[in-house]
Amino acid sequence: MVAGVILLVVGVLMTLLGLLVLLVGAAGAAFLEEVEPTLGGEAGAVAALFVGIAAIMLLIGILEIISSVGVFVHKGWARWLGIVMGTIGLVFGFLMLIAAFLTPAGSTGDLVVALVWLSAHGFVVAALAAAGDHFRPAYPRR
Repeated sequence: MVAGVILLVVGVLMTLLGLLVLLVGAAGAAFLEEVEPTLGGEAGAVAALFVGIAAIMLLIGILEIISSVGVFVHKGWARWLGIVMGTIGLVFGFLMLIAAFLTPAGSTGDLVVALVWLSAHGFVVAALAAAGDHFRPAYPRR
């Protein structure tokens, strides 16, 4: 159940962050030029990149929410989807960890976020991988 809660919390946060990034990308080039005047003529490309990143974040967030709901009702497909989403989260967590080490010395916030992210997704993968019997039906199928 804890793995389902983690998937739900991360999925909701990822979906909300994806909506925020989509809002910035949808605001378009004019908004980005106002926020960062050095972008110049490249603001349109940056806005398109924001929309693409937002779409990926929304997809991942929604799949994590769907997986968590399925885990709560003990569906086998949700267990496997949770394992896949946790593995994707681990990959992104390792990328975040690498990025945290590339930041200037003394900024530990990125490192803490990366370690929490890795811990949460590592737990999800381990818990769902070990819980195979829990997701099997208790009664024989006919």
